[in-house]
Amino acid sequence: MPGSGKSTVGREVAGRLGVPFVDLDEEIERRHGSTVPEIFADEGEAAFRALEARELVEVSRQDPSVVACGGGVGRVGGARLARRGASTDPRRGRSGAPVG
Repeated sequence: MPGSGKSTVGREVAGRLGVPFVDLDEEIERRHGSTVPEIFADEGEAAFRALEARELVEVSRQDPSVVACGGGVGRVGGARLARRGASTDPRRGRSGAPVG
């Protein structure tokens, strides 16, 4: 989903809601000390997806925020978050009410 506007829209929504914006790939790169392409090349997709899932769970434990996720989250972490009551729809808040 590169270039789809996740970060642009996410920052706008976060600003309207008055909550932090988190780019999951940037958090992974910061904590891991490598870029996403480097992690893929050095450790493989499965290792990256595991990092991505762990980081998503960590972010979801923090205060409410808007999170820009990569494509693998929908397969791995999105269902886990939905079960915990978090919205995975960028147009809805935690309560499920429309945003904006």
